[in-house]
Amino acid sequence: MSNDDLFGERLLLPPDLWLRTLQDEYLSEFIRAGGSAVRVVSGAPEVLDAARRNVLECAQRDNYYIADLDPGKPEADGKRPDLHRIDKFFFAVTRGVDWKSWAAEQAKQYLQSRGIYLAEGRALNDLDGIARDNEREPRDLLNQYQAEFATPQLRDHGLSVEFRAAVTALGRAQLIPDAVSPTTEEVLLAWLAGRTLPGAATALKKVGIYERVQQANARYLLASFCH
Repeated sequence: MSNDDLFGERLLLPPDLWLRTLQDEYLSEFIRAGGSAVRVVSGAPEVLDAARRNVLECAQRDNYYIADLDPGKPEADGKRPDLHRIDKFFFAVTRGVDWKSWAAEQAKQYLQSRGIYLAEGRALNDLDGIARDNEREPRDLLNQYQAEFATPQLRDHGLSVEFRAAVTALGRAQLIPDAVSPTTEEVLLAWLAGRTLPGAATALKKVGIYERVQQANARYLLASFCH
């Protein structure tokens, strides 16, 4: 038997064994620890459909963020997605991300980790109320948040410059919303989705973002999102 035959023999796995290996050796440990992998399955349409469903169920059970993309399936406009373009791929992968909720949860977790009491029903952007509940000054709370959370995040070199600027400014916007329109939050949510709002350029420059998401920077944004 040739080496090619031996190599091919090792790759031929029944679907249930393939799925169990993916779950036990990759989803449960390797990927959770920061690894990455590409795995391919082939077979009849019914086999592929079952594998797709089972992988999604496993990933959901393990609390992974999931992007289920099909380059052959037309979108609402009748066109197939341009997943070969890295910027389009980034938008497709992150389409299901609730960036606002994510930023709010990060800010909330930071405050609670520092023993700052958040009363039930107290809005995160009610900084004056949070300060009163904790017998603190609003500016003091904001300075602490900036020094201990926002600034270290801005210095996280595991994130691209534009990505860290975006998520840090979005988090701060949950505590201190803008009174002008478009707000920093609106501008950043549009930028992350590949949309441009009137007057957005000035607001983006204020937080350190000077380019839209495009082919030149989308790879770094995707890597940052995974990080």
